[in-house]
Amino acid sequence: MVDDSERQPSPSNILAAYRDYGSAPPAASAVDPPELPLYRRWSAQPEQTQAMRQRLGLPATGPIHVVLLFLESVRAYELLHDKIGIEIFPRLRRILDDHAIHFSQAYTSSFTAGQTVRGQFSTLCSVLPNVLGAATYIAHNGVRVACIADFLKDKGYHTIWMNTHSSTFHGKRRFETLHGTQSFYDEDYYRSRGISQRIGHWGLADEPFLVESVRTLEEIAAADERPIFANILTISSHHPYSVIPQGPVPQWLIDATVEHAEYRAYLSRLIYVDLAVGAFFDTLFASTLADNTVVVLVGDHSSPTLPYEGLGPEQEAEVKFRIPIALITKGNLTPGRIADPVHQIDVAPTIARLVGGDGHVSWMGKGLFAAGTSPWIYAAGDRLFYRTGERGCYEARMGKMLCFDTAEIDPMMTAAPMTELPERPRESHFFREVLVATRQAIVFNQLVPRALSASPQPEN
Repeated sequence: MVDDSERQPSPSNILAAYRDYGSAPPAASAVDPPELPLYRRWSAQPEQTQAMRQRLGLPATGPIHVVLLFLESVRAYELLHDKIGIEIFPRLRRILDDHAIHFSQAYTSSFTAGQTVRGQFSTLCSVLPNVLGAATYIAHNGVRVACIADFLKDKGYHTIWMNTHSSTFHGKRRFETLHGTQSFYDEDYYRSRGISQRIGHWGLADEPFLVESVRTLEEIAAADERPIFANILTISSHHPYSVIPQGPVPQWLIDATVEHAEYRAYLSRLIYVDLAVGAFFDTLFASTLADNTVVVLVGDHSSPTLPYEGLGPEQEAEVKFRIPIALITKGNLTPGRIADPVHQIDVAPTIARLVGGDGHVSWMGKGLFAAGTSPWIYAAGDRLFYRTGERGCYEARMGKMLCFDTAEIDPMMTAAPMTELPERPRESHFFREVLVATRQAIVFNQLVPRALSASPQPEN
């Protein structure tokens, strides 16, 4: 017989320890099932909600609309680059400068097959993706997990999904139906609204899609008293990439990418994304929704297409996992950039704090403004990579873990050699355990108690 002291921690215990990494753990609620400590009663503090809304120029009380705008394959490197960014993202950079709280060191752990649904799972449900196994939307879409759409639906929100590819692709409609999304608008809907332009192989063109999405949300808001939560995903920057007339690459970048045709094609798609996002915000800020809507802009994942510039191995790892995350409002009173490392899993708790209220959650993220970081973790085979607030560790191909001081720098944008630090073996072991525990919790359905499972149906 095994003594209790010798028992291995449950997956939920390990994930709860990850959630509390770098900060004091919250007090347990009396209703928390002891066997599932990740699942707990969560409550937004009214003073936090009011402070966040004031900073963003949103109404201090009452419901607000929330638009979660996923940008397909858009990563942080080009956006932040001093020279490339000005050419590729002039509109988005201006929007971030004038209207956003921009988190400039944001991470995703989604890089393997099914990258988009992995990134959406992490963002919507505040759980690391199943890095060591199949994407949750595809292989485990009935997993019991408390996602932000569930939370907001319980607060009276109309929860909406918008994209111009099929809503059933990679299990999206089934997963999101089971986890709080009520209404779906896909390619058939947008074609019925007169959009036919295509860019690439995946769905309709982003610019008319995004403009039409704002108009559709206006119509929904006018006909329905409920506040809106809209999950919108762009598509025109999906691979395979090609140079397109709508994304003319500047001559100096054409010259610089003579031997990097795929990267040049990627830049062309990003230039078009910038055009489309600019049109989206122009339309939104001129609409009836403008004054009480926050847009949470997130890259769904990065891209394996590397820049033409020579990068060191640590920089290459960073490029593959860094994405934009920003909170954008028309009336933002104090736009600015926050350099603290954050993760996609921090988005859902942040939205919940902006909305206010409470509910039962299984979130691994703390929130974008929380004290203490949500560490970035990824594994490729036996190689482990992770980043906390003060150190970044990258396992080399020969098995040596290289760790560096990242407390005062951005390791993706730092060309100079970084200060090397000794590995903390216990920390590395813990992060490996977290990835294993995430796979176990998803595969064996150990995130939320069985009694709370539900199977709602979409509204349209």
